[in-house]
Amino acid sequence: MKKLFAFLLFGISFMTVASNDPLDAVGDRCGDYGVLYYGQTIDHSREVLLCQTGSNVTYQFGKVNEKPDIRLTIPAKLVSDLVTDNDTVSSEYLLIRNGNIVYQVGHLSDLLSGTSVESITVVKSGHGTLREILLDPDTTVNAIRDRFNKE
Repeated sequence: MKKLFAFLLFGISFMTVASNDPLDAVGDRCGDYGVLYYGQTIDHSREVLLCQTGSNVTYQFGKVNEKPDIRLTIPAKLVSDLVTDNDTVSSEYLLIRNGNIVYQVGHLSDLLSGTSVESITVVKSGHGTLREILLDPDTTVNAIRDRFNKE
């Protein structure tokens, strides 16, 4: 009986540690302000994290649980939000500008087909889309509508 109890206790504690909540991967990297958007690539090797801390937005992209390859902090008033709701499409995106490069991060739902996409689209002025990176929807946290504040 003691062995069964120990086994059950271990199993319960393991399930608690091995949480599937994407916010566990974020930890306290956004401080007290919270996450605007988080997601991991389909193969779970890279992550994107957008945080708003006061009047600034921070964009980070890189390998999961490592120092980001890209980290940009810009005033929120310079970040564009694209939120669309109509009979055919629902979307929430933040557009982060870095010189002539724009990182478009967010969610698009095609309401007619029932498809949904979480992605990062990298666009260069005068050259169009350089790359689209698909994200695993099971790893995304999207609080763009609820938390993004331009002011």
